[in-house]
Amino acid sequence: MTLRRILTLALFTSVVVIGAAWGQAQRGSITVTVTDASGSPIPGVAVTAQSEDTLTRRTAITDASGGALLSALDPARNYSVTASLDGFSQGRADAATVRAGQATALVFQLSPTSLEEAVLVTSEAPLVDIKSAISGQDITLQLTESLPTARSYQDYLQLVPGVLPSPTGNPASRSGLNYSDIGGTIGTSSDNFYYFEGINVTDNVSGTFGANLNTEIIQEQSVLTGGLPAEYAGATGLVSNVITKSGGNAFSGSANYYFQDDSLAADDKHEENASFSTYDTAATLGGPISSDKAWFFASYRKLQRSDDVSTPDTGNFLRTVDRASDQLFGKVSWAISDSDLVSVVYLSDPTDISGQNDNTLSNARDFAQDQGGDRYTARYSRLWSALSLDLGYSKHESDLNRSPAISEIRNDISFRGTDSRTQAEEQLGGEGNVNFETRGTESINGSLDYYLDTAAAGSHTIKAGVDLSQYDDFRNNNFFDGAAYTSISNRYAASGVTAGEAADFSQVRFDPDATSDLNGL
Repeated sequence: MTLRRILTLALFTSVVVIGAAWGQAQRGSITVTVTDASGSPIPGVAVTAQSEDTLTRRTAITDASGGALLSALDPARNYSVTASLDGFSQGRADAATVRAGQATALVFQLSPTSLEEAVLVTSEAPLVDIKSAISGQDITLQLTESLPTARSYQDYLQLVPGVLPSPTGNPASRSGLNYSDIGGTIGTSSDNFYYFEGINVTDNVSGTFGANLNTEIIQEQSVLTGGLPAEYAGATGLVSNVITKSGGNAFSGSANYYFQDDSLAADDKHEENASFSTYDTAATLGGPISSDKAWFFASYRKLQRSDDVSTPDTGNFLRTVDRASDQLFGKVSWAISDSDLVSVVYLSDPTDISGQNDNTLSNARDFAQDQGGDRYTARYSRLWSALSLDLGYSKHESDLNRSPAISEIRNDISFRGTDSRTQAEEQLGGEGNVNFETRGTESINGSLDYYLDTAAAGSHTIKAGVDLSQYDDFRNNNFFDGAAYTSISNRYAASGVTAGEAADFSQVRFDPDATSDLNGL
């Protein structure tokens, strides 16, 4: 039995130019400049921003330079931004896009009402931010709905330039096509960080993603691949941050069903008897608890896949492996005022796997798995004009349990590499181990952003924050007969095989040249 705890305290401070900063990791901002026909700034203009998809609504007044900042806005692509002042036409942008960590710039040119009644402005966040050293991309709902992609946030990562395809779902984002992790495969990285609504769901043992979710709840997925800001302490690979939908003032939802089996795919010439079937069904529902004050959004997703596994040598049927996953999500957002917002999120992804698809394992060596867990987060944000505060608590739980098909000791049989043998001769006994493991993360964090506008030094955002996290890894391993074994086949019992010769056998767990018993075994 092993219990491991790691306590991490991360402090970060930074000063960044407005427009170049990612700001609060979950939110973005809109900068507005208002001028007259001659280009002269107009102070005192009331600027407002609101969206049907978020509860963050902001109002600001332009200063002497005609500028105003609407900060700490939840991501959405349909913000309506208006600029109003008595005696002037109203400026309006009907589809302003706000993305996490980015600033969208709008310029309104107002005229006296006697000349023109309204000015319509359209805008988008810049495709390339030339003022920032951070590299990456925001994967929006509009992008994923317009492209044929797999239904997982891990597969969405491959839409980002520089991110490599990876069969494990943990792609590398640096060093080119031949990047190899330590002890890993080509194109795979264990240095990535995965966040979900501010919850760090990175597996603290393997360094890979530690949670799955229904992609239909994603409002935006922010992916950073380089020049990472100080908020992500310890991250050396890419950072994926999923921001979810919140609901709205009108009830809305969705339901779908996807199905596929081997009759819809080309035959596998290497495993002609292999077959599979899978389905993926999901439903969502969101709406108001109180109009313009409190919203909810919830979803349920069921995934089921069955695979027939055959032996690699004869192609004979081995077993059917069933994988069943349930993904639950719930979120409640409450705008206490225009400046105060509280949100609570719950995510669960239990998965049961009846066996292994690895056809090099005999049925006796097969084992079942159950994995997944519950996640909770609560966040509070407050805005005082140029100062914004964000406080959060999160808890991430993840189980990874293994149960063998038969309760027998494990004995791997070793042969000369050139000698013929069968799978049954190499694998005696069962998997040999019952393993129960829980990996969890609990954290408390807070941050302050202050917008500073000076005539001499320009506009800046000053950020400071703290992140206190505790990682737990609890393991309970139970070996049948107390251990797992490796034995030389009894066909060599009278052949006079030496230890040096045995070192060249398959599945050897000792080094005959080592002078130490500990290092030799």
